[in-house]
Amino acid sequence: MKDTHIGIASEAAEPRHSETYLRAVRALDADKRRKQQNGYAVMLTAAAMVGTTDGSSAPGRVARAAQKFCILFAFAAPNILFAMYVL
Repeated sequence: MKDTHIGIASEAAEPRHSETYLRAVRALDADKRRKQQNGYAVMLTAAAMVGTTDGSSAPGRVARAAQKFCILFAFAAPNILFAMYVL
């Protein structure tokens, strides 16, 4: 003796489960695509920076000067602050 209500209930729940599954798969695919696009953007930025770091172009010279300034500041600032406030 088969209960017909159980069969009907499971058949009615199946399409909802299928739709939910499809929505979840689409969301995962969209997340994967977004992560890939972010990776491509990072690689594009890195590829664009190659031309600026060689130092032969105007942006390269500015980038090199900024890099040297930051390194100089990182080494000089603690010494200056120490001399001002401790000594």
